[in-house]
Amino acid sequence: MAKRGRQAQSNQLSWDGDQEAGFPGDQKVETGLQSDFLYDVDVKNVKLAAYRLYNSSKQLEKLQSDIVRKQNKLNRDKTYKSKRLEKHQGNYKDELKEAEDRVIEISKLLHRVPKEVKILDRHQSVRLEKRFGRDNEHSTTDRSWEDKGWRQKLQKAKEDSDNNLAKSNSLQDQINGLIRENDELKKDKAKFQKALAEREQQIKDLQSETARLLRNYNQERAEKDDALTRLSAVASSKIRDNNPNIADLSDVNRPTKIAEKMSELYDNEWTDAFDSLEKRHPDDNIVQKLVNILKNINERCRGMAWQDFFQHVQTSIELPVEVLQEFKPSTRPDHEIVLTKEMQQQIKEFRKLRAPTILPIIQKALVSKDVVSDELTAYYNKCVDVCWLAAVQDPPLFMNFIPGEKFDTTLFKDYTTRGPYVEFL
Repeated sequence: MAKRGRQAQSNQLSWDGDQEAGFPGDQKVETGLQSDFLYDVDVKNVKLAAYRLYNSSKQLEKLQSDIVRKQNKLNRDKTYKSKRLEKHQGNYKDELKEAEDRVIEISKLLHRVPKEVKILDRHQSVRLEKRFGRDNEHSTTDRSWEDKGWRQKLQKAKEDSDNNLAKSNSLQDQINGLIRENDELKKDKAKFQKALAEREQQIKDLQSETARLLRNYNQERAEKDDALTRLSAVASSKIRDNNPNIADLSDVNRPTKIAEKMSELYDNEWTDAFDSLEKRHPDDNIVQKLVNILKNINERCRGMAWQDFFQHVQTSIELPVEVLQEFKPSTRPDHEIVLTKEMQQQIKEFRKLRAPTILPIIQKALVSKDVVSDELTAYYNKCVDVCWLAAVQDPPLFMNFIPGEKFDTTLFKDYTTRGPYVEFL
């Protein structure tokens, strides 16, 4: 290199970063030559680029430690970290791109500076020789030493740039590994989500099938219960048919309840009617008169209940109402009763069920209009109540009105005197 005739003050490279360009020892070399100024500007640009590269390397080191820490945290919760990782990957890629641009810029400067330095050295050497002559060798030697220092600094900056680039490549490899791991996690997640969706669909299908089977079970159970109820009703009806030993405990008008009504008749309505008749007819046999009323009503109820009963029912079913109204009461079917036993049993059960409802109509038909007192009317109505319910039983209840028979304490109550035989009732 040609010797320069101008002495310049040497500068040392500093990385403290306190000054704007990062080189606190930087001083302008005062010269009136345009080439000197361009040389100083290029050197300053190189130092500025080196400073930026240094800062970028520091940022990359910080970012690398941050990525390592986030990678460890990602291993603990990969699902959550995948989103954060993507964000940091984007930031890192941007910073990496910026660092790569700076490295390229520095590389260009590093390739350009030696050529320009040679050109500047050659031109400046010529100018200095012309200006100062040969006696300025010492000054040129100092400038050569300064150029050598800058070349060393540039070489160090290039080495730092290469190191940072290697670190950047290493970080990029780590990022690529994390990206691949993240992709695998996404695939596993998609696989698990698919399996979960299939399992949920299976659960829904099983729930639907269970609900359908439960509905079928409830329907079949209801049908079975209904069939058992109807079968039990039919069986119970057949068992009770003309069998006084079998009683329907759900029937409020079963024989034992009718016997209780008979006892209440004697305790209440019979006593009131007796007192009323005794006041009006003290010389008459009032007991016998009351017995005759009960006996007469009982006979009429039995006749109304069973005389040609099924024949009337069959006639009512077979003939229209208009025919019955026009030709009554002489019209009768020529053929015999064809109602089956099951039909007859159902008809009798239906009549027993409807007996309490039609009692007011039976009372109007049987109670005498010549009754002179309310007490006697109540006695008539109660007799109709007891006798009609007794008559429609299957078989009908029997009332014993024959005097002189042996007194049975399980069937009769004592009235005025005790004895072995029945006298009045």
